[in-house]
Amino acid sequence: MTRLTAKSRLAIGQVCLVISTLLMAVLLHMVPDDRVTATKGRVALCEAVAVNGSAFVSRDDVRRLEALLVSVVERNEDLLSAAVRRGDGTLVCEVGDHAAHWRPLDKGRSTEAQMVVPLQHGSGRWGAIEFRFRPLYASGLAGFLWHPWTMLVLFMAGASLVQFRWYLGKMLNHLDPSRAVPDRVRSALDTLAEGLLVLDTQERIMLANQAFASALGQTPEELLGRRASSLPWRAPHESHGVAALPWTTTLATQQAQSGVLIGLAGNHGQVRSLSVHSSPVLSHEGQYRGVLVTFDDVTEVLQLRVSRSVVASPCAIVASEHWMLLC
Repeated sequence: MTRLTAKSRLAIGQVCLVISTLLMAVLLHMVPDDRVTATKGRVALCEAVAVNGSAFVSRDDVRRLEALLVSVVERNEDLLSAAVRRGDGTLVCEVGDHAAHWRPLDKGRSTEAQMVVPLQHGSGRWGAIEFRFRPLYASGLAGFLWHPWTMLVLFMAGASLVQFRWYLGKMLNHLDPSRAVPDRVRSALDTLAEGLLVLDTQERIMLANQAFASALGQTPEELLGRRASSLPWRAPHESHGVAALPWTTTLATQQAQSGVLIGLAGNHGQVRSLSVHSSPVLSHEGQYRGVLVTFDDVTEVLQLRVSRSVVASPCAIVASEHWMLLC
């Protein structure tokens, strides 16, 4: 099972805090509810039509009332149909396919999609106008997913996760990694004659002792946080870069590498030959945490071997010629 990194866990925790705050604002009605706004607009439209309709009914002008409904239905895309019904249930007129759209109201209560507004004639009720609107949201899972609040929460969660993870990655890289190693341990490692690096799983230098930093003409603090692969490594006896670094192999295989010969260009351009040993670093729980890399400077040893081979070659030639003369 893949474990989340500390950066990912921090980002997820921050996203949960943002979403919790957003939902709290919604519950406290601090976020505008478009459902309430749309419903109020529909109620205002129905009441305005009913007021004009009552005036037409008082003059027994049903035809002008019907013309008014036709105009209102044509001008409002969300209004599917409308009908005028007397108090005894008789249908006077209808606009649109009202019979197909209209559903009986539960306990006679209007909803956001179906509204009934009474028509007054004198001091009594003459009838009512029925309005059938398009539902504000679809029903079922699709309606839940396309609800503005659901889309807002999903967008905030996704966008915040990406931004927080990027921000934390930038900020954590700029934190001082030297605090991860106590000063007494650092002082002890600086006394070593051989170079030493402690790398995390991303090849970032968490610790560099004085011997290794001096070989580059830098201070240990200047190396902290840099990727080890970005240093001027060279192939042995050559000026170009190294194809494979031993700690990279250790990070990939979690297997120790020993006696790998590579070169390192110093601040004056001189290439030092180093024998590299890398081994994985494990936590108390046995989890893989990084790599410990040590460097032995074998430049003088290799130069001595080369000089001996150069001296030995002429001697061998002279000895060979002398033997031939004796023969």
